[in-house]
Amino acid sequence: MAWRAALPLCWLAMVAPAWPAERPPDVFERFGVAEFAEGQRAPAFALKDLAGRTVTLEQFQGKLVVVNFWATWCEPCEWEMPSMEAFARRYRGRPVVLLAVSVDTGASDIIVRPYVQGKGLSFPVLLDSTLRTSRAYRVRGLPTTFFVGPGGQFIGQAQGPRDWTTSQATALVDHLLARVR
Repeated sequence: MAWRAALPLCWLAMVAPAWPAERPPDVFERFGVAEFAEGQRAPAFALKDLAGRTVTLEQFQGKLVVVNFWATWCEPCEWEMPSMEAFARRYRGRPVVLLAVSVDTGASDIIVRPYVQGKGLSFPVLLDSTLRTSRAYRVRGLPTTFFVGPGGQFIGQAQGPRDWTTSQATALVDHLLARVR
């Protein structure tokens, strides 16, 4: 008699469609980037670059902005820098800008300038020696990278080092650039 009670469940198992497979990872997930909900604006900032010029987020309206928080003493940051340079060179002339925000405190330009020159970095390096900007962005570890859309809205965040030369990085950035046009 117990088998009759189980019969509808067996029948259901035979005719019901299989549970859907897990959604394949998207371009954000494949590069380890957490996507933000729409509408969250990135905090504005005004930071000095190594030449002493003030650089603001607003200067890059209409472009995809990749904001990377790092420090000279951070080993994972040091590992990431060569691939970030390759990334910057690959996308030069396109509507994307990489801004490396150093959180070295104290006489940061004296510390950061030789580091940047020694690594041959060509992308803009900004100084956040007061940590005001990193606090506004709620940076909790280094390196941390934010993707900011052309209207100043957060798109995504990556914590930890990345290899910016991978096909996953290219797929994500190309996907985001397609939105810019």
